[in-house]
Formats: sequence, C-alpha cells, structure tokens
Amino acid sequence: MRVPGLILLFSVLIMQNAAAEPVDIKWISEIRCEEVRPYSDGLSAFRIEGKWGYMDASGQVAITPEYDECYDFIDGRAIVRKGARWGIIDKTGKSSTGFVYSKMHNFSNGLAYAEENTLRFYVYPDGKRQKLSEKFEYGDYNEGYAPVMKKKNKKWGYINKKGIVTIEPGFDSVYNFSNNIALVYKKGKPFYINHKGRKKHIDGIVQPQPLVFVNGYAKIKDFRGVSFVDKNLKHLRYTTADATDFNTEGVAAILMKDNTMRYINPQGRPILPVEYDKVGNFNEGLAWVSSNGKYGYIDRDGELVIDTLFTSATDFSDGIAFVSYNGRMGSIKVKDEADVIPQLLISSISIDDANSNGRVEAEEKFTIDVELNNPTGEDLRNVNVQFAGQQDQADWFNFGGQSVFIPELRANSDTTVTFDGTAALSLVSDKINLEFMGMASNIMDPVKNQYSFDALGINACKPVITGYWVYKDNHTPIRAGDMANLMITVKNDGSDLAKDVEIGFNWPEGISSDGNTLKIPVLKPGETTEVTSRFLVDSTMTDSLSRNGLTVVARLSEYTQKHKDIKYLSFFTGRMNAEVNLENGAPAMMYQYASDNNYLAQATPQVSSPKITASSASTGTQEITKESADVSELLAGLAPVVEPDQNKFALVIGNEDYNSFKQTTTYEVNVDYAERDADAFAAYATDYMGVPKENVILLHNATYAQMNFNINKLIMMSKTNPGNVELYIFYAGHGQHDVDSKETYLMPVDVSISSPTAGIKLEKLYADLGTSQAKKTYVFMDACYSGVGRGIVIKPKEALINGNTVVFTATSSTQRSMPYKEKQHGMFTYFLLKALRDSGGKATVGTLFEATRKDVVKNSIWINNSEQTPELLTGEGIETGWEGWTL
Repeated sequence: MRVPGLILLFSVLIMQNAAAEPVDIKWISEIRCEEVRPYSDGLSAFRIEGKWGYMDASGQVAITPEYDECYDFIDGRAIVRKGARWGIIDKTGKSSTGFVYSKMHNFSNGLAYAEENTLRFYVYPDGKRQKLSEKFEYGDYNEGYAPVMKKKNKKWGYINKKGIVTIEPGFDSVYNFSNNIALVYKKGKPFYINHKGRKKHIDGIVQPQPLVFVNGYAKIKDFRGVSFVDKNLKHLRYTTADATDFNTEGVAAILMKDNTMRYINPQGRPILPVEYDKVGNFNEGLAWVSSNGKYGYIDRDGELVIDTLFTSATDFSDGIAFVSYNGRMGSIKVKDEADVIPQLLISSISIDDANSNGRVEAEEKFTIDVELNNPTGEDLRNVNVQFAGQQDQADWFNFGGQSVFIPELRANSDTTVTFDGTAALSLVSDKINLEFMGMASNIMDPVKNQYSFDALGINACKPVITGYWVYKDNHTPIRAGDMANLMITVKNDGSDLAKDVEIGFNWPEGISSDGNTLKIPVLKPGETTEVTSRFLVDSTMTDSLSRNGLTVVARLSEYTQKHKDIKYLSFFTGRMNAEVNLENGAPAMMYQYASDNNYLAQATPQVSSPKITASSASTGTQEITKESADVSELLAGLAPVVEPDQNKFALVIGNEDYNSFKQTTTYEVNVDYAERDADAFAAYATDYMGVPKENVILLHNATYAQMNFNINKLIMMSKTNPGNVELYIFYAGHGQHDVDSKETYLMPVDVSISSPTAGIKLEKLYADLGTSQAKKTYVFMDACYSGVGRGIVIKPKEALINGNTVVFTATSSTQRSMPYKEKQHGMFTYFLLKALRDSGGKATVGTLFEATRKDVVKNSIWINNSEQTPELLTGEGIETGWEGWTL
C-alpha cells in the first residue's frame, strides 16, 4: 500500500496500569470526503469528488475544493495545482503568484523549487522568486543548503540560500543535509560531509545511509536492526528490530527482537508499561492504542484517558485527531473548559391524519411532526432526521421521504420537521411502531425516540356470505306474480375493516329485481350484517317450472378487489323457504377467497461513507489499451520487441478502490495508481515478455471470487502442458498481515483491511504455484503489508516459496510501497517496467532486479523521503542459473 507517514504497530502482552482519570473529548465534526490529511498550520487538506480543498479546525470548508493537487499549509501559505499549473495560495484561497508554474515542489526552508516552461526558480511564500542558472539541476533546500548538479560534468555539490556554490560539484550523488551532515558518493564510495564539505566519521555505522534527524535523533538500519545516532553524532549502543522516531518529548516506541514492544527514552530505558495489541507513539501528550480492534488514547503515564471506542484513530496534530466511530469518520479534540458539547433533542412527535380521528386508515393522507430542540450554546450543523419502521409494515405506507435535512439548528432554539405520508391500500390494522433518529455532523451519537400510532387497514378484511333467507312479507308461500325478499347475511371474518362491500346477483329466468346490487359501506372485523333485495316472480311462473328449485348467483366483492365470495342460493316457489346457514359447509355453496399477499420491507436509509468511482473487475480477459487521453509515460510509443509465445499466460491485478465494493460505511485507504500500474504491466507482458494478448487476464478492483477464480485458472492451464508453461502474476494493491498469526494476505477490494484472513493467503498462493508444474513462474508484488493508512509496521511471518518461482517484491517486509506521483505509478512498477524497456526486452532476472532496486532505493528517499528496498525471493526446488532467466 502507498501511504505517507510512519506509525509503529506491535503485538504485545504487558501488565495493566492503574485506572486513569478519563479525559473528556469533543466530537468536532463528521468528515465526509475521499481523503483527509492531518491538520497543519490550522487547516486540513481534504479531497472530495477528485478535488482538493481545506477545512478549518471546526471541520467547516475554509477553501473550496477546486485543486487537482495540493501541499499542506506552512506559515500561512500552501502550494496547489489547478489543471496543469501550480501556484501559491493564502488561507483565504487568494494566490500571490497566479497559476503559472508547470512544476513546483513544496516549501522547504522557506523556498519552493518551481519551473515555468523552460525557466526555473526558487519561489518565496510571498510570490517573489529567484531565477536560477541553466548550468545546474537543483534540489530542495534543507538547513540552508540545496543540492545542485553541474550539467557539464554531471557532478553534484551544494549552494546556499544566496545561490552561491559553497561545496563544489564533485560528487557522483548527494543527499540533503540534516543536522549538518549529508551522505555523498564519490567514485562509488559513500561517506559523510559537513556544511564545509569536510568528511565526518560516525562510529557505529557499518552501512552508510542518508541520515534524517527528527527531534535530535536519526535512525540507522542495517543487518543488525535499528539503532540511533544523536545530534552530536554519537551512536547509541542499543539495537531494536524496528522503531519509530523519537518524538519531541524524547519517547520512541520500539519492537524488540523477541517481538515484544516497549516505549523507551534516548538512553534505551523502558519508561511505560503497556497492555494493548497495537500502539502508536506520543504526539501532543497522547498516543493511540488498540485492544481487540478498538482504538483509544493513553497519556504520558500510560493510563487510558480516552476509552477504546473507535475502529481507527490517528495521532493528534494541531490538537485534532481523526477517528472512525460507528461507521462515521470524524475529528475530535480534548475538551477545554470553554468548549460546549452540543446536544440534539427530539422534544415531541405527533401525527395529524385527514379525518382527525388519531388513526391512519387505508389510502388516508397524514403528516408526522417531529419537534427538535438544541438546548446548548453551539449551533448544530447538517442536522438529519430520519425514521425506520418494522419490516413487515414497510409496504403499508408511501412517504414523501424518510429523512429531512436541516443545514443548521441555531443554539438554544427549536424547529419542527414534517414527514408527509399516505397509507397504502395494503394497510393492515395494527400498531405502527416507528423509530426516529436525529444526527448532526458535530455530535458524536444520534438521538433516538420511539413513536407508535394505530392503523386501520382494509387489506386483511374477509367479507363472506354466511347465510340467506327467501321469504314474503306476510310469510306465506311464494306464488307467481308475488313480490318476495332475498335477505343476505354477510360477516367480516378478517382482521381489518371491509370497505364498500357489494353483492351483485344473477337472477334465474322468470325472476326480476328492482336492483341488481346491494351495498355495505363499512363492515368492522367480526361484525355481521344483513341486507335485502326485493324481487318479482313472473306471473307465468308455475309451481311445476320451479319444482326443482330456482338458483340465484350472489357475487360479493369489496374495495380492494382482493377478497371475493360467490354463493349459489337456491329456493322454491309454492312453499315456504327456511333460512339457510352457509357457515358450516352447507350445500349449493361455492366459495372463493384471495389470501393476503406477503410484502417486502423497505431498507432503512443509511448515511453513506465517502466513495471513489472505479472500473468494475472482470472474471475474464479484457482488452489491453495502450493509448488514452492521459497516456502513461511507460506506454508512450510502446511496440512489441518479442514474438508471442502461446505457452505464456499472465494474470494482472490492479486493486485501487477499496470503498466502492463493500457493504460498509467505514472508509478505507485506496491505493494510488494501482489500475494504471496494472494496465502498464499488461502492455509490457505482451510486448516485452511475449505473452499473447488473448492469454492476459487483466483485472481492475478484483473481488475475492475473481482473484481466486483466475489464480486457479492460471494453475489449471499450466497443468494442461506440464513443464512447458510460463506464468506471470502481477499484483498492485493492499497487502496485510494477520496480527495474531503473522500470516500475510493479499486484499481483494470486497474484503475489509481489518479482516485480513478473508483475503488471499500469500503462503497458499506460493504453495499452489509450486504445484502448477509450470516451467517458470514470475511473481511481481507492488504491495506492502504495513497496515491501513497509518504507516504501521509488523514483523511478518515469512511465506515459503517452492518450485521454479521467482518473486519480485516492491519493499522489504516492514516498509511501505510508495507512489511516484509525478509519473502516476507505483515507484516499484515504474522503475521495473522502465528497466525492462531500457533493456530492449533482453533483461535477465538478475539484471532487471538490480536495475530496479537501485532506482527505487535512490528515488524513494529523494522523492518520498522514505526508504523502500525491493527484494528478490526464491525458495527450495528452483533450478540453478535462475538469475539468468530472461522474461
């Protein structure tokens, strides 16, 4: 992964301290963006929808996001890029230079290197600039000196801030001064010099390396581990497996060679007991710690003063830290006496239905009013009120919206938000239970209130014909020419109201009626009623014609048209007819009833985390595109230099977007330029390694299923032609270690970095490749395994490699894989492919690695101020002479 900064991560088991007095914190603001940086000079840079801006200490936008790239503020000024041009802005967003520079470095010692077309300058914060001679190439200032290279002899020296050469260019390469010491190379030999160019010897350094002094101490890394040199150039005689820099208070966190951790002072003495799984170093008096995946903060005495509430946490900077809490990323500070903790209250909830009976009925319109109150002295920002109900009641209502947004609720004030709704026809009589939740960007926890109201539905009604009686008013036998009555008994056997019940009739021949439809406006659950229709027996009707009985077809329906009943009602003329009960399966009855439907529940709206749009991954081969509007330098003018070999296969994966493919709101750090790296490697696989285009599987943002499927696919293809197939696997993306097992995993985009064991286990990948029966297997890993966005370092378990497999890694196991922003590639991938191209496709494994390693080591320190050392790995069973393999 490619992330700035260094925080040390350890697995430890140390004793519990005495209980601490907790520190009150203030949740400043929720942060919704794609990327955010620590505060510097009172402002924090953030990126949203691809553009950079700055927020103030309250989390409010101070400078509108409109820049394509930016540096942090230093002494009231920041360097930003808009389009292709750079300039300097102040804290109001005004530019003192205009956007005129084609290239610009950040301020260093109050000066910034800049290029305007063919002209070069050192630029001051106020926009004034010093034109530079064309005879030299220039580096950035540090401690008042900048490296320069004389173009004529390609030798390096130094100039002071007046532009005067103070150390003549005579070195093959040089590094910046730190604590009056700089590493230089001359005739291939490294040594240190001071500001006057005189050699300086430092005892204890067996492998000369650039020294970067932080708070008076510089780290040294060699085969023995990590040690320190103080500002007097005295080597401190203790060695650790890894360490953070000493902070301003003279404290460093170290990893011992027995894999235990401790805090030490410069003398190497332990100063704090610790009980946590992971720890960071102290900054502004506090250090983050983690236990069981939850983060909090300890003070200088090692006492937990901010509880382990968070799923991630950063160092405090300018008094502010960024944390993740309950799916929200936000900023916090230690509460001052003058700070107000804002509060949101839901004072009352009420409902107003159309007929004002306090019950919501089917197809009735209603409103729900929620009264909000801010009883504190701080305005509430970005207030959102939403509600959710029971899943089985979700389809019973149609709301104009289930959330209401209020930009601001002023201090010590109240307001009312209204939700408009209409009950659906499918409404069922029930108690409706809703939960209302209010949240503001500057409060830590939501406020919740329950509210219930009665619903009166008609969907679960069940009106049925339960009986009938045919009779005359005088209760004598029915004869031809008589008027008679048909009384229908109807019962609602459902749990809801039956509305607009209608009974229609089909009369037999010889019978006529004064009305063919009977209506019942409302029938309550369990209620029975009787309705009567009058009919006339034709005067021609004789008893003999009706001796087998007459039958009336009665058809019942109701408002929803979901529940119907049909009955055949028989009676006789020439005699009396008894009342007929149809409830217990009496004859001549046909009954039809449509049962209730089942309804799907609506999902409760969620507050979304920041997303970054990316291309979808594929399980198959994609077209490799070499030219685009923003073509990589590596792809410009690329042409095949080797013939395709049908026995070669490649799997190329670029996992860049770790947020768009998860069902979670927790934001995770993306991997800059991973997709561009994959595109470039796929092109080189065809043109410089001889893999046929149709044999290249190129995946952008691959899920676990896609990665696993295509790894197995490559192995199966190899087994179809044992001993003849060559495999190429390239991966750019996150890697992670499991803290407990120390096993290493490659991280698909649909797997959380906090759950590494759900990823692709590296040891299993190597084992499977070892059984593939491939002639040769090349693996290229532009990933590191050092945590998520905080520069964490773990001592990993070594993954075993076997068979004819060669692995190129971008870093050592405890370093970060960094980007090369100017080239828009990973540092390792860029120099790997550049070296392959420079060789004309004739590089061997050995020569390719050495060329790549040399360039990455040098440029990572120079450009990213961070060490990155690629490694070349093999294992048991590899054939001799593998260093001479050509790709």
